Amino acid sequence: MAQVQSEHSNLQRESVQHKDEIRFLRQENERLSTRVVLLDKAIPSLVTGQLTNGTNRNKRVLPFTTNPVNVAFHANVVGHIGLNDNEVIRFDRVNTNLESAYDGNNGIFQAPTTGYYVFFVHFLVLAQKRLEAQIVKNGNLIQNIFAGTQDVGNGPGSNLAILRLVQGDRVWVKVHDKYHDTGDILDGPWCTFSGFLLYPEV
Repeated sequence: MAQVQSEHSNLQRESVQHKDEIRFLRQENERLSTRVVLLDKAIPSLVTGQLTNGTNRNKRVLPFTTNPVNVAFHANVVGHIGLNDNEVIRFDRVNTNLESAYDGNNGIFQAPTTGYYVFFVHFLVLAQKRLEAQIVKNGNLIQNIFAGTQDVGNGPGSNLAILRLVQGDRVWVKVHDKYHDTGDILDGPWCTFSGFLLYPEV
């Protein structure tokens, strides 16, 4: 009889333990179910770049993937050439042209993406010739360039500009409206126009 009572007591204790375990598992299941529901709600907003804490933030990955960042060009003039007032100088031998941003046919660079760009211009004018030119952005003067000499040898001249450009902005080099000599002025192969994207703006 005592043995039966002992076994009965053991079964009661085990039953209580099982009930406690079942209660704990139910609570844990409810907690996990709630978490799954919250995650299901959060995933779509994370995919679209929005946070679920009430603060909307625009995706910052998009500009890096859509904006071209490898922008660079280098071109020089072909032969000896003369220049006219306000003429756009065509550096028509294009040696490098990443993103095809520079057009050797008209001498104009057009920014394919917004950012900060570096431009460098170098001239070598023929003996006893002088030239004043300008780096221009959308028709506005940015930087003057002078090349020339009164001596027998050819005269070099160069300058540099760092510009913030918005996509579609244009940059070119033009002759001053009066400060230049006539006839053949430039020793073409030594005259270069180059530029590159320093860093994109996002």
